[in-house]
Amino acid sequence: MEYKEKKDVPEVVSIIALGNSKADYFMEVMSTGNIRGAADEVWVINKLGCLINHDVLFRMDDMSEMRKCNARTYQGGAVTEPVSVHETYNEWMRNHDKPIITSTAYPDEFPTSITYPFEDVINTIGYSYFRTTPAYAAAFAIHIGVKQLRLYGCDYIYPTSSYKHEAGRANLEFILGIGMTMGMEVWVPPTTTLLDSCIPSIEKIYGYKDPIEVLPDPEDETRWKVYPRPEKGKADREKKQLAEEKQLQELLLKYKDLVKYDFLDGGWITQEDFDEHKERKQKEQELLDASQGTTQDESLKGD
Repeated sequence: MEYKEKKDVPEVVSIIALGNSKADYFMEVMSTGNIRGAADEVWVINKLGCLINHDVLFRMDDMSEMRKCNARTYQGGAVTEPVSVHETYNEWMRNHDKPIITSTAYPDEFPTSITYPFEDVINTIGYSYFRTTPAYAAAFAIHIGVKQLRLYGCDYIYPTSSYKHEAGRANLEFILGIGMTMGMEVWVPPTTTLLDSCIPSIEKIYGYKDPIEVLPDPEDETRWKVYPRPEKGKADREKKQLAEEKQLQELLLKYKDLVKYDFLDGGWITQEDFDEHKERKQKEQELLDASQGTTQDESLKGD
């Protein structure tokens, strides 16, 4: 089945992927009491189609191939005998009643599969850079003329103790940038790492001594206004200095046997103290070396 141009283009679309911030979509739907409270249409990625009521499923992996994550069996819960994940998922897609947009449609096996209009999309956005399924979905939204795109679960980076990440974030952000230059509004939840949304806005501007806050101009809604925050900069610097001093003191206490003990007088240890100590140790060593040299010279004189 080939894609046909939509006659009724949704103004607002939610794209939901498998990252942690998909929970924000659930909260939004529950707070409004209806999936239409979040968007006119809901597009889901891959297996989320089994979980979330949606209008379109995007599965850009070729449907004739077995994905590595599906090449296993499952047993548990109500499943008493091991089942093939690949076959179970394929069976679900064969009977799915919503459009499945994919790289290559197989209508005989998957009746609702639709071939992604790749050539049309790249001619709309002007680029052929696609390394992640949400990027395909976002580019499709640009192509059909969606006015607002809301993205959930498109996280890619997970700030844990080991800071894990997966490929594709730059690709999706690139596509979103194209959409914004073409007039599409993009919204992401405050919990996602996409577009650094999880970072406070005042920390998103690099290079200035003091933090910069960018807010709508109260006198002109079409413009932005820049507000320097020197008071926050001063507070941040003082906080950083105290943290560094505390860390220095902790290191000194940890390695006190390696540092002259008379520094431990109850005050903070500064870099000047360390430099003074280093200089004193160096002079002591020079005197010791000179003393050893003199002794050796005297011993060579004989009686």
